[in-house]
Amino acid sequence: MSRQVVVEYEVFKEICRYSSQYASFKIPRQKWVECMGYLFCKVFKDEDKEYVVKEAVGMASGSEMRVEIPPEELAKIENMLRDRSGMFLGGWWHTHPGLTVFYSDTDIKNQMFYQQRNEEGLGIVFDLNMISDNFIGFKIYRNDSKDGKTYHEVPYQLKGFTEEKLKDALDYLGGITDTTIHNLSVNYEFKDDDLVEYQQGGIPKSSDPVADADTYFKKTKVNQFKKQFDKAIENIVIAANLYEQGNEYEMAIDSYLDAARYSIKSKKTYIADAMFDIARDIIDSNHIQARNYYLAKIFYNEGLIREVEENFTKAAMCMDEALKLYDHKEDFEDVYNAAIKRVVYLDRLGSPDLANDSRIIAKKALESIIKDASNNEYYSDKNWKQLLIDITEEIEQYNIKKKNEGLKRIA
Repeated sequence: MSRQVVVEYEVFKEICRYSSQYASFKIPRQKWVECMGYLFCKVFKDEDKEYVVKEAVGMASGSEMRVEIPPEELAKIENMLRDRSGMFLGGWWHTHPGLTVFYSDTDIKNQMFYQQRNEEGLGIVFDLNMISDNFIGFKIYRNDSKDGKTYHEVPYQLKGFTEEKLKDALDYLGGITDTTIHNLSVNYEFKDDDLVEYQQGGIPKSSDPVADADTYFKKTKVNQFKKQFDKAIENIVIAANLYEQGNEYEMAIDSYLDAARYSIKSKKTYIADAMFDIARDIIDSNHIQARNYYLAKIFYNEGLIREVEENFTKAAMCMDEALKLYDHKEDFEDVYNAAIKRVVYLDRLGSPDLANDSRIIAKKALESIIKDASNNEYYSDKNWKQLLIDITEEIEQYNIKKKNEGLKRIA
């Protein structure tokens, strides 16, 4: 019976790094080129049940790829093995960018070389275009026999992966969102070191959790001023947990949303989705008087995260949900902010009619703010009247443009 195949993180990272020179989402698809390399493996004991793929080395691309391995190439492999104590040439890897993962007839012939040297020799096929919430983008194959006419898929386990490490590897390829990376990590059950620390580590036991939460909240402001955003996330999550212990649920939700915003600054937006989930759990599990308001705030902040990921469709949908939940008779500034953000996203998506609908919502919110400003010092820090003048002009320009387009159609 064959040993369990284990692929270590550094193998995947090197495949992503090397292959990104020839195919990535930063390169036009018509210029994508296949590439290949070797896999160095280790079996710690003869009776060991694991066949560990420990290192990947890139060697060739495009027309340089070949079925036959010439003597000079074999000499290179032997030299490499001298520097890798206890390892052996255990297989090969290559890419099928945009072609899906499978073995071609040429691949089957290539595979014969590795299985003739070692009956457990294997091959990895990687297609960056297949990376999704549920699939990391590669499969492993072996030929059914040394003669090499048919092949089969080989199950494998992943070792040493965390969510943050996965992000580091996939960053070489570009174009893969933090949301996909997070969902992929969840589906493969990767444990992210940072996230475990933020959610579970260092939460103190307290006789006065709210007072202690206030202390950690103040530390967060210092971290923010010093641009120590990783530390800010750690402290604000501790504050959030303490507020929750003290039954100050609204303060806890606000703190988790602060953590989500700091994750943008620390370039760890995958943390934000976990914070949103925790905040929603608090709302679902407790009697929150301003339930709709806090759900709206979650959608608003989620929209900001999707904006950073350049997913403007999802960002616009989040702002739309926020606008449905905010009270348009009270939450004037929140309504204005969500509406203006939605205008930006819809303009990027080429939806001018929907964008103008949001401008009208923003204008009504500004009119309410200005009406209320004389009795409310909170609204004194912005030039709301100028914002109203600007957005009114934008709406008028849109209406003139639509009118002219209508006249052209009639003519």
